[in-house]
Amino acid sequence: NKRQPLLQCFLKVRCWLENERRFNTEVRQRHIVQRLKFQMELEKDRQVVLHQQKSNLFKISRSGI
Repeated sequence: NKRQPLLQCFLKVRCWLENERRFNTEVRQRHIVQRLKFQMELEKDRQVVLHQQKSNLFKISRSGI
């Protein structure tokens, strides 16, 4: 979604968190923050590659790359 560019990152982290809770794994705030940073970096790198390849999947954000 262009209005919510980080939505996919949040959804992936939420899915991961729910999976961890299902197995009764202890998840602390720092784990969630670390996972969120990882997902954001992954999405940033993915967008850079898509931009370099001039892919139609590249999403232009207002803040740039």
